[in-house]
Amino acid sequence: MNTIVWEDRFLINDPEIDRQHQELIKLANVVLELKSIDKDSLSMVFKGLTKYTRFHFAREEEYMQQLGFPALASHRVLHRTIVVEMDRLLHESTTITELQERLRNLLYGWVLDHIASQDAAIARFAVDHPR
Repeated sequence: MNTIVWEDRFLINDPEIDRQHQELIKLANVVLELKSIDKDSLSMVFKGLTKYTRFHFAREEEYMQQLGFPALASHRVLHRTIVVEMDRLLHESTTITELQERLRNLLYGWVLDHIASQDAAIARFAVDHPR
């Protein structure tokens, strides 16, 4: 299974959020690298990823609020959509391979679009509007 590789283009220049993005990728790669695991263990690992994702989103939204980021509300909607989709993946996937494939598709879209594009907008705003 292909894993997600961290690239510097994902940096948004907030050290805490950048560390969290790197941790999310590491946790996602754990799921993507699983070879054989029972449904209960997979559920536990995946729920850990989902829990950390929720924690990260809350922190990122707090950061955006502190900055006065004008697109906070729409960014929150994107976060909720990702979490709902992650929950759906676990409940609708019938095999580990299916879960991994669906998770990979979500994460590549999230990493390549959300972090590199949406979160990059936060970084640009922070530069233009220092705290």
